[in-house]
Amino acid sequence: MFGYVRLCKPRLTCGDYELYRGAYCSLCKALGRRYGPFARLTLNYDMTFYALLALASDEGDPAFSPGRCSFNPAKKCLRCRARPLDFAADVSMLLAYYQWRDKLEDGSFWERLLWALPGLFFLRAGRRAAKRAPEVARIVRVAVTAQRLVEHGEGELSIDAWAHPSAHALGALCALLDERLYRLGYLLGRWVYLIDAADDYVGDVKRGRFNAFARCNGSDPWGALAATAAEIERAWGEIGPIRYSAIFENILTLGLAGMEHAVREKPPQKGT
Repeated sequence: MFGYVRLCKPRLTCGDYELYRGAYCSLCKALGRRYGPFARLTLNYDMTFYALLALASDEGDPAFSPGRCSFNPAKKCLRCRARPLDFAADVSMLLAYYQWRDKLEDGSFWERLLWALPGLFFLRAGRRAAKRAPEVARIVRVAVTAQRLVEHGEGELSIDAWAHPSAHALGALCALLDERLYRLGYLLGRWVYLIDAADDYVGDVKRGRFNAFARCNGSDPWGALAATAAEIERAWGEIGPIRYSAIFENILTLGLAGMEHAVREKPPQKGT
């Protein structure tokens, strides 16, 4: 996960924004409690969305109470200690572990050297998370293997084929919370894969790395993203009543559109 799934703060009520910030802070605390303070650095907005989805899918009614930020005690926030947040922390740690492995395997010499420094932490945390959430570990491991095969295999495939492993993985992770969420998770995973490829296009081409849009000459990344975003809205409309619906609707419509605009209007990198 890369931190692309964000909300549009100006269009959210103060109460809903505080709930979202409470989920963010509570996931941060769960990561620290289960995997140590260094794990808090892996926190991102994508996993905050998943944590909120886990809370919304829980049969109980998670209670938020006033608290303070672990890093800045002067800053007030809401906090919640619930089992779905512990599960989301395990998912977050496993995704961070496999992202660390990817950096070690595909990065440049200096990138591999840099990412080798926190190696002991990721090895221990990854093993611990796999024991706590074996089904999640299986889903992510299969997806990582499949992603490598389709991206480094012979022959021309397609954007759909390259995006499928990541999309299916997020769909399966969402289905662990509620089977109704598979399609939404699949489409969101596809959208994240596409926007990451669009965001990294220039850098990937410059360094000779795989990029789906570079491999498909003449493909339109913004058209693919717009089509996927439209499917996400339809999938969201089919789910039915769910807790925190105003926050999810804000993220899945305004938030994704805002992130696409930010990536599209990003100034060109120096030397390109």
